[in-house]
Amino acid sequence: MNLLFGAQSPEQYARLAQAVSARFDISPQTAWQNGDSIGGYSKTADDDPIGQAVDTSSGVSLTILGIINLSKRGLASTADADAKIALQAYLDGGIHDLSQLEGQFLIALTDPRNKSLLILPDSNGLRSAYYTENTGQLAYATNLGTLADSCAPHIKPDETYQNFFLSHGFFPFNHTAYEGIKQIPTGHVLIAQNNSVTLRKTEHHNPWAEKLTQLNFESMSEAAIIKLLDQAFDEAIRDQLSPDQKVGVLLGGFDSALVAAYLAKTGKEVHTYSFHYDDASYNQAHTDTVAKHLGCKHHWIPINADTIKRGLKEFDLYFNAPTNWLNYVIQTEEVCRQIRKDGIRHVYSGDGCDAAFLGYPRVHKTSQLFKHLGRWPNGLIQAITKVCDVAWLENLTGRPYTVAMHLLRTLGRDMPERGFLTMRIFDKNSVRHMRHPHYRAAVEDDETLLKKIAAPLAGKSADRIAYGGKGFLSPNRSKIIGSSDSSSVVIQAPYLHPGLKALALHLPDELCRPKENTKSKETGKYILMRMAEINKLLPTAAIYQKKIAAVDAPIDDWLKNDLKTKNQEYLKDLPFTINATFRDALLRKKIPEELHRRYIASDSLTTHGLSLLLTYSRFTRINQPK
Repeated sequence: MNLLFGAQSPEQYARLAQAVSARFDISPQTAWQNGDSIGGYSKTADDDPIGQAVDTSSGVSLTILGIINLSKRGLASTADADAKIALQAYLDGGIHDLSQLEGQFLIALTDPRNKSLLILPDSNGLRSAYYTENTGQLAYATNLGTLADSCAPHIKPDETYQNFFLSHGFFPFNHTAYEGIKQIPTGHVLIAQNNSVTLRKTEHHNPWAEKLTQLNFESMSEAAIIKLLDQAFDEAIRDQLSPDQKVGVLLGGFDSALVAAYLAKTGKEVHTYSFHYDDASYNQAHTDTVAKHLGCKHHWIPINADTIKRGLKEFDLYFNAPTNWLNYVIQTEEVCRQIRKDGIRHVYSGDGCDAAFLGYPRVHKTSQLFKHLGRWPNGLIQAITKVCDVAWLENLTGRPYTVAMHLLRTLGRDMPERGFLTMRIFDKNSVRHMRHPHYRAAVEDDETLLKKIAAPLAGKSADRIAYGGKGFLSPNRSKIIGSSDSSSVVIQAPYLHPGLKALALHLPDELCRPKENTKSKETGKYILMRMAEINKLLPTAAIYQKKIAAVDAPIDDWLKNDLKTKNQEYLKDLPFTINATFRDALLRKKIPEELHRRYIASDSLTTHGLSLLLTYSRFTRINQPK
């Protein structure tokens, strides 16, 4: 297990080191010590992505977890090389120069010259750390559960936004499942100095975004835009290129297949990996045609109920946030374990493509629906939701109840909060039913919080608002970080490269979703697919294949049948007593849910709520009697 941790006191550091040893059965190592401030790490192999560097003249010490994009410098990408580059950036220009580095990393740095400790995530928010002053002084870790364990028995669940989390699937404003533990927000550095802890905003210069503001896409031909997109994609791949000849790709649909195509163009030996289910209807199509076209080797990784059973048991060891798509993150971690066994250190994914190029068909359809539906009077909506506030109705219908209530409540909102979240995990009524008779209302209600969270998206198109909201709920970052730290592979996402991402976000919406009928009308990503077709990067069938949700799996059957007894035990670890009737309904198959899944839902899951509660319980079990 790869992680960084540290504290401002030897006592808290000892508790952290003990937590690492107990959770992962490994002996952590001390990276540096300046005064009472101590930093440590754990890793499982010498070539794992944790690097160190020390400036002997100044005493500045730096540890990095992750990877810096090194291709432009012509250097081999090793952890210690990354650490040396980061340290030199800090010595040359302090925090400013350090924050200009690109990649996927978390840096911990101590400077004895001004007795400061810095914790800096990468500017793209692909990695972060968690910090607390629960014990009186700063402690931090890249793994949330480890930090919480080190604070026991003083730690407890954070109830500030618990009701909101149960409804929407995420904790807002950088809160976590634990009271007093927060995440360092993207674009900030944590500074501990002179017995104080502050968060300072960093200024990151994105040369790609600056260049793009000078372009007028409306006057450019499709051929010119495709050429620009091809150049940006190629640069993103080469900027993240592994020094190893052998690389892996987490192969789903078109998005990741295109990544594999660009990697193959560089001459890499590409190995693609996909989930394999006994029910073939869930297996990814066109893997053979992609492998033949690119000359790569494809691997199927078996996924079954036992995979989910192990992943749930160990969930908080690797992942940092509960999710309503538990199978997706657990299965990815399982695949990455096999990739590492196959001797591959660097893996690539298609994460970020749908959000940047307006994929996710159901998000688009829902955003357009919300855009065109009229606004209903709040009084009418309150009256209808009150009539529907009966537990037996929800227990009978399940997921369709939440979907219907979400649509109804949306009709009483204005933009941007109206189009911000296109799905809901549990309705406000559901949370009350779930916690009856011990329900407690939150200090701030959902509508007030939604307005605050969605406010930065004001003025954007309905699609961009919806895709912006999707990012809050998406498990992709937690999936990438957890799978990488667990398996000791580096996972790169070219679509999240600052250059390619900036280009995608500057494109007019019509280039991703044209109004006229096209081959990509259902899936979006028009200009990206046209580029792949014109440049013959992939077979046509693989480019315009039907969009299958990456989360699709027989998870409903596994959770409600194979793992039902174990899941009942896990639900006892929640920080509140779940209503028994509500619990039993969650674990029972229902005809309305089956009809919803078959004819309405964008994925094959009706267990979003159950998944969220089960993964949440793995974090809150720390408070249960041993």
